[in-house]
Amino acid sequence: QGSGRSVARGDRAAPAQHTRRRRADRVADQAGRAGKHRSGSAAASVSAPEAVRAAAAGQRRAATPTGNGWQPSSTRAPAFVFLILLSGISPLATDMYLPALPALGRVLHASASTTQLTLTTFLIGLAVGQIVLGPVSDATGRRVFLLAGPIGFVITSFACALAPSAGVLIAARLLQGFAGAAGVVCARAVVSDYYRGDEAARRFGLLSAVSLLGPILAPAMGGALLMLG
Repeated sequence: QGSGRSVARGDRAAPAQHTRRRRADRVADQAGRAGKHRSGSAAASVSAPEAVRAAAAGQRRAATPTGNGWQPSSTRAPAFVFLILLSGISPLATDMYLPALPALGRVLHASASTTQLTLTTFLIGLAVGQIVLGPVSDATGRRVFLLAGPIGFVITSFACALAPSAGVLIAARLLQGFAGAAGVVCARAVVSDYYRGDEAARRFGLLSAVSLLGPILAPAMGGALLMLG
């Protein structure tokens, strides 16, 4: 009878041991899955900063100029001679006609103060144009202003030459200064866009030299044109 009772107890204990073993297996399996999840999250958290650093390094390489000063991009900067001409238009237009101011007053039957307003309004248009067109070109691009600025300057120059009165000339000079501002502001902005380091410094130096030489040479050129005319 004793052996029978022990066999019965063993038979009842076997299912309980099996159940405990299955529970232990499930707990171990859940613990393993949780460990894999934590390791995967840690790997993702490690790889995310690495991806950010790699992207930043790629952007720095893209922004770094090549040996000749050009950015490695699909577009090229406009010919630098064209930028020099755009930068020199306004100084020439400001001072070239100064020797003709007395003759201008006689032709248009205007006083000296009225003819001098043609210079003042040109400078106002030039200043306002740089303030307005600079941010707009940053937002929309330089190409439109590099093309429209010189065209507008030529059209307003013809309007100045054909002006029948001092009032029309003053208005045309205001618009001429505004159109000339597109070339002045975009010429320097293009250098900032396409050049870096020492090359950018050299290009800015050339543009500044042209701007400084314009007021010196323009009156002499205007006097020569008067003599020829």
